[in-house]
Amino acid sequence: MASNILLLESSGSVCSVALYDVEHDSLSLRESSSSFNHAVEMGLFVKELMTENQLDSDQLSAVAVSEGPGSYTGLRIGASLAKGICYGAKIPLIAISSLKSLASLALSEYEAGVLLLDSPQDSVIVSLTDARRMEVYRAVYDMELNCLMEPEAHILSEDSFIDFINAGKKLILVGDGAKKTEMCLSGYRGALVSTQILPSASGLARLAKDALENNNLVDTAYWEPKYLKDFVAKQSSKSILNQ
Repeated sequence: MASNILLLESSGSVCSVALYDVEHDSLSLRESSSSFNHAVEMGLFVKELMTENQLDSDQLSAVAVSEGPGSYTGLRIGASLAKGICYGAKIPLIAISSLKSLASLALSEYEAGVLLLDSPQDSVIVSLTDARRMEVYRAVYDMELNCLMEPEAHILSEDSFIDFINAGKKLILVGDGAKKTEMCLSGYRGALVSTQILPSASGLARLAKDALENNNLVDTAYWEPKYLKDFVAKQSSKSILNQ
């Protein structure tokens, strides 16, 4: 029987679920960016894909979930669903960096000839998730997905990636933080490649396959998403006492 991995991406505004058939290298995908309604959509997408592919949860080899950084609420929803499926089906859990997943999407587009680069050997993939105002979550990878800058929360400035630019690197900007990063780096236009790549469960596929083959799993009971920043609850503008 084919090895199937369920992929869950919920780190941002895109709600994305995929079923990856490792043996045949085929992917079934459901995703939506129309509303931030992961709590409803994610479970529905899982059910649709499992039914469409005539699979029960105990026929899965593993569940892979984006571990962050990203939206606190989105990551909690993805983590809870992933853990529930893994517990019920007694299958392993794989956690994949949401920023590395973005880099994997960029690499796939380059390999497919969609993302055109003049000098790939001098290019680096800059994964960026919007963290509001002028802050982003960022990480940098080479074209083999080796991490050159570990994920971190960062306040953008014109010098944010100056070391890479001074080293002659072309920055491939991916993620929903790419647009405002490009604006901050307007003085380095020639060093930038801006893309429309956003988070998708499809970006987890190759990373999840490698993790499963190398037994790079997490403890389902104790694993938690990597938020990088503490969750801060905001007081509602409407008083429950109407005062």
